[in-house]
Amino acid sequence: MRITHIHIDGFGKWQNVDFDVDQELQVFYGHNEAGKTTLHRFISGVLFGFATAKHPAAQYLPKQGSGYGGSVTVVADNDAHTRYRIQRTAGKAGGDVSVYNVTANQPEPEERLQQLLGSVTETVNSATFSFDLADLQRLTATSEADLMALVQQVGAVGSQTWLGQATDLNAKADAIYKPRGRKPELNQALATYHTLQEQVAVAAGKYPAFVQLQKQIDDDEQAQMAQVKTIDALTQKREQLTTAKRLWPSYERYRGLSRSAPASLNISDTDYTAFLQLKTQHDQLTDTINRQNSGMQAEATTSAELTFYLAHRQAFAVQADQFASVGDWIRTRQQQRQQLNDDQQEVQRIQTQDQLSEPWPIPFTETEKAEVQQLTASEGTVTSNQTHQWPVVGAGGVAIILGLLLSGGLRWLLFLIGIGLLAAGWLNVFKQPLPEANAPQTRLQALAKSHHLNGIDPSQWLGLQNDLQRLETLQTRQVTVNKQIATLNEQIAHYFEQYAFANDWLPLQKRSAADALTAAQTFEQRLVTQAATNDARIKQQTTTVKNLTDMQQQLTIVDQKRAQILSRYQLQTDDQLIQAYQTQLSSVTKSAQQQALGEQFTPALQQQLAQFNDEKEIEQQLQLTSERLGQTKQAQQTLNQQLADHRATFKQQSADESYLALQQQVANQETLLTDLLHDWLTVSLAQQWIHAALSNASADRLPAISKRAETIFAALTLNHYTEIKLTDTNLFVTEVGGQQFDAAELSRGTLEQLYISLRLGFALVMAQQTPLPLMIDDAFVDFDAKRKRAMIDVLREASTQVQVLYFTADDLMIGEVALKQLENLD
Repeated sequence: MRITHIHIDGFGKWQNVDFDVDQELQVFYGHNEAGKTTLHRFISGVLFGFATAKHPAAQYLPKQGSGYGGSVTVVADNDAHTRYRIQRTAGKAGGDVSVYNVTANQPEPEERLQQLLGSVTETVNSATFSFDLADLQRLTATSEADLMALVQQVGAVGSQTWLGQATDLNAKADAIYKPRGRKPELNQALATYHTLQEQVAVAAGKYPAFVQLQKQIDDDEQAQMAQVKTIDALTQKREQLTTAKRLWPSYERYRGLSRSAPASLNISDTDYTAFLQLKTQHDQLTDTINRQNSGMQAEATTSAELTFYLAHRQAFAVQADQFASVGDWIRTRQQQRQQLNDDQQEVQRIQTQDQLSEPWPIPFTETEKAEVQQLTASEGTVTSNQTHQWPVVGAGGVAIILGLLLSGGLRWLLFLIGIGLLAAGWLNVFKQPLPEANAPQTRLQALAKSHHLNGIDPSQWLGLQNDLQRLETLQTRQVTVNKQIATLNEQIAHYFEQYAFANDWLPLQKRSAADALTAAQTFEQRLVTQAATNDARIKQQTTTVKNLTDMQQQLTIVDQKRAQILSRYQLQTDDQLIQAYQTQLSSVTKSAQQQALGEQFTPALQQQLAQFNDEKEIEQQLQLTSERLGQTKQAQQTLNQQLADHRATFKQQSADESYLALQQQVANQETLLTDLLHDWLTVSLAQQWIHAALSNASADRLPAISKRAETIFAALTLNHYTEIKLTDTNLFVTEVGGQQFDAAELSRGTLEQLYISLRLGFALVMAQQTPLPLMIDDAFVDFDAKRKRAMIDVLREASTQVQVLYFTADDLMIGEVALKQLENLD
């Protein structure tokens, strides 16, 4: 699996942060205290469990009180490339873990995590897919022999722990016995035992009767040694059968792959890639053609109303061009009608005010006005003189009456004045006018008749002139306005008559002119918009038709090329080609699997496994061997009991107390030797078993590991060394000139590079079964610049097979990897 995203709620210094991770090579760069190791521990913690309270320093509890834990999003190595989010939070036994299937958008059981990890545990991961500078620092503190053992056993998971135990056991064994030692306890006990045997031999010469018994005891001891050898042989055979049984499923798969028939066709990757591209183009073009055809059919419908409008578009356009003029006509007519109404009201007001009736009086000209003014003035003077004499007559009468009433001289004076006034007044009153005085009256009567003023006092004529002139003006304007309204009515009616062709779609007969014009404008605007849309649609359809033609031509070319590829391999359909290529890929995959499995089986191991027909036969032989081993051990116990009995008899028959004492001492010494030998054999065999187990564990993988390591070692040493050769006891490397060196002869730096090469080779081989991310924490800080760049190239190449996460403070990395593969933690 490969990690694609990291989210940390709280872990050490990291709180609520996210990191996107490249699926091949991801470099986390940062100086000291930037949090590189913390991030490394977080990833391991999410996958395998956080540290418990027994190891508080390894828990990385957040200091700010945020939530503990987070999640890692991974892509599984399956055909669907399923994406999972693994979340671990605070909880018992390493934290509470949950798995969510992001691809299917559903939760998964916790067992899904174990399926993703396969057989890899935290210990396996630490020994295989994770190492840091501390591993190399521990390497430099070991002896050459221990370093050799560590390198030879690199193919076994957890080998360092077992090698440490083997070293302890070897020290314990040396403390018990050394072949040339004197001080070890077993060496001293053997020396004592040999001395006692010599003494017993001397004493035995004195007792011939015991010689035969002693011989029997010797025979029993020889038989006992033979049984030990038999047991050792059977034990070894049982271990070989157990190994054969364990490897048999892989061997069966290897043989099955060897028998697989090769692919019948040899379809080139270039042809298949071109075919897939052509098929994709075919599907895309077909889909686009179908969608555009469907779209054209859906848009093809045009309403009857729009169809009618488009058929008479020119006529409607002519009418629309006159909208502004017709609007002006309607507004002008409305204004004139209003003016006519106002004028009529004013006429009625003047007629009522001046009490005029038909025929309506005609106003005077300016000459006539002057004439009337003169005529009315003359007639007024005559009348005024006659009128003014009556007061004189009255005054005379009053004076006479006063004269009669008074006395004295005043009386007569008043009387004379009164008579004079009466005479003068009556003279003027009864004075007759001249004939010329009647001429004005005649002229006024003639003007009254000609200007329809009969019945109106001539004195009022001049006062009426303004109203009469206004009345004449209003009447004249009414005639003019009525003519204009009639003309406008004719124009408006004629305009709307032009819409007669559209009565079914635009009925205007029963509408007012203003409403009819509004209806016509609304209709025009709506249909113009629809027509524009229709024009655009037609234009688009024209373009679409052209595009469809072009795409159909492209489709024809694509199908011809696709048919050529099918014909090249004598196939008829796309499915046949896809199936044939998948079959070919399967064959290639099986061949690769066969090669990978073949690297695990040495010729000797294949020869050993080839002697069996099936796993059942191995189980039967294993059962028989186990039974024989049990029977032999049971016989050994019987022989041991028989030997003990013979020795007891030998003691009972001894007559010599000194001989018996020596025999007792020998027996005691034998017991001590047996105990010491048992202890020595226990630790020695345990040590041998550890080395044998580690060798067996790595034997299946060492050829593949060695092949991988050679390429890496050559890159790290700048092609100075080209070959790595492993034997049961030694490790050799060959330089470019052909000179071979034992690993013990290499410098420590070169030996470190060899160790790293084997570690990486082992990780890449293991990744074929369970490809977990390879996490390296600044393990190459002591390399020089050339070897660092070589190491970067190695990691980049390895990342194509297994994801590589490299944590470093080295500034060199900034310029050596792509920006998207670099996460700057500073």
